[in-house]
Amino acid sequence: MYIKLLTFIFIGFALLTNAQKFSNSPFSSYGIGEFGGLDNAIFSGMGNTSVSNLDSTILNINNPSSYASLAHGQPLFSTGISSRFSEFKSGDALSNSKYIGIEQFAIAIPFAKKLGLAFGLKPYSRTGYDFYDLQTLNAQQEMKYVYRGSGGTHHVFVGFAANLFEYKGHKLGIGANLGYIFGTTLNERISYINAEYASTDAIPGGIENRTYTLKAYNADFGLNYQWKIDKNKSLLIGGTYKPAQSLTTSRSQFLAYSEDVNNVNKYIYQDTISSSKGKIGMPSMLGVGVTYVMRPKNLQKSKKVYQLTLNGEFKTADWSNYQTTFEGVTTNGNFESTSSYAFGAQFTPHNDFKDKTVGYANRIRYRAGFQYGTLPIVTQNKQQTNTVFTAGIGLPFATQRSSSSLNFGFVFGKQGNGESNAVNERYMGINFGVIISPGVNDRWFRKFKID
Repeated sequence: MYIKLLTFIFIGFALLTNAQKFSNSPFSSYGIGEFGGLDNAIFSGMGNTSVSNLDSTILNINNPSSYASLAHGQPLFSTGISSRFSEFKSGDALSNSKYIGIEQFAIAIPFAKKLGLAFGLKPYSRTGYDFYDLQTLNAQQEMKYVYRGSGGTHHVFVGFAANLFEYKGHKLGIGANLGYIFGTTLNERISYINAEYASTDAIPGGIENRTYTLKAYNADFGLNYQWKIDKNKSLLIGGTYKPAQSLTTSRSQFLAYSEDVNNVNKYIYQDTISSSKGKIGMPSMLGVGVTYVMRPKNLQKSKKVYQLTLNGEFKTADWSNYQTTFEGVTTNGNFESTSSYAFGAQFTPHNDFKDKTVGYANRIRYRAGFQYGTLPIVTQNKQQTNTVFTAGIGLPFATQRSSSSLNFGFVFGKQGNGESNAVNERYMGINFGVIISPGVNDRWFRKFKID
């Protein structure tokens, strides 16, 4: 059953994402593209809080130390689709965009009681934009500049975690993801004299093209401290750290003129296609989170064992150190350091997913959250911000005694600098995710013994 379901999900994701633009946002024209927006369905329902979320039924690749906290003998497969529908406004101009993409494809395997292993693939950054600018030449003419970008980078990784010690309700775990980043981004500027062109007209003008091919090995680290205060309450503290790193980059570029800027076969190259190698310096990132879990005091007299989880976290990234270096020339990205605050909650009326004596609605996980933070982009000497309200639900599989679940996250937010003549975005995101683990009668990665 699980193999058929995984195959169906994978084929469906492939067909869906191939039919969609990976991104369509003017904000992705900065640096190597946008990093947020493809949100996990579970965490996006709780304000995107994940640093200290160590639920044994959730695969949390954002904090690699979580892999050793999964239930023994319960490997997890996790994947999902994220979507974002945006309205961009600048003055009186309005435009709309959407994108849909796979958020992650990962599996985690706990073993030897105190160890955990994970591997998978996820997006790293995405580039996709198409907008224009007009500049006056004289009283009769103006120049139109069209800016286009596409592509993205991906991250394949393997992670390892270990619980270092466990003593009288106290537990300390560490973990790391080791991975490889790869991908290509295209940035293009087309210029021509603005006129009333029909869709079939040839448009004479110039083209400036830059293509970046990026690759790098990378690592990120996580740790967690878990304190079981008593039978009904727990406190979890988590931390994540991504060191600053350099992406090895190949850049190819050319200038061309064409009788039709939309027909690459008519390009007349004014400058030979040149290639150079360089580096793009990415910032260090730090995250700290706290989670508090509580249940009713008297479990024996309660038919329904509810569970309330409260999350809070802080993240910061030193984007002011972002820079590119080609042919010995270093250029700063004109970015600012960022920080964000997030809060989330999850309530489960009855937390025992194996108990079928209560109604299905009592085993659903209900989620809500809020997030506010600054973005690295500065426009009109003002740093942009991002404000998000979230909600979500987790639906356990009704037919299997397992921790498998379907999850939905709903995101409503806005980002920009708030100035009416700048580009500001209002968006809505719908995220779908599935977690699959073996039922009580299934066996994954276990040895069978013959009596």
